[in-house]
Amino acid sequence: MTMGTIRLPVVAGGVTKIVEFSVTNHPAIYNVIMGTPWINAMRAVPSNYHLCLKFPTPSGIKTIWGNQKESRMCFLTDHKLKNPVTDARADQLKIAESCETHTEPECDAVDSVCIDKAHPERRVEIGVKLEEPLKSKLLSFIKENINTFAWRAEDMPGISIDVTCHELNVYPIFKPIKQKRRKLRPERAKAVNDEVERLLKVGSIAEAKYPDWLTKKNNGK
Repeated sequence: MTMGTIRLPVVAGGVTKIVEFSVTNHPAIYNVIMGTPWINAMRAVPSNYHLCLKFPTPSGIKTIWGNQKESRMCFLTDHKLKNPVTDARADQLKIAESCETHTEPECDAVDSVCIDKAHPERRVEIGVKLEEPLKSKLLSFIKENINTFAWRAEDMPGISIDVTCHELNVYPIFKPIKQKRRKLRPERAKAVNDEVERLLKVGSIAEAKYPDWLTKKNNGK
């Protein structure tokens, strides 16, 4: 991120140009970078291969030569700034120490409790460290509000859109395009069809018919 800009006079070959520089608070290998605006203003022709810059002046063509040794040093310095060298042995020791001190998180033991005698499979898990009378009060509260649990998809045939809804965030001005049909392997196709049939049966989803959208094709226009 730049801190701001500053306009400074730049003299090259007896020609002075006012150049606007962007100022950054970040370590760099260059004091300044002369960009395209200055090169265009000087009508200069740069050559990276020859490490030189030629431009016209009132007294003739002037050439600014680069230093190949300094250029290599700048390149290596830039590489070190972007890729700091780390001690491989120190990294290995850190990894070994982290592996030795790493322990798996411990989970408290739980007790599976049935909250509906008519349906023994309807159970909840409660921590075994939970003491009385809090444990009894919690079980009584859960049993009193057992209707709030959804054990099957059939237990929640409809959800108010005020709670949750799903819609496609598309622009209406865009032309719909019919996508190419993708085929699934038989076992995956069966699993998808079974899930769709189950959701249709309980009313969680419904078929949406868009005849205009389905008849449009991507004809390249």
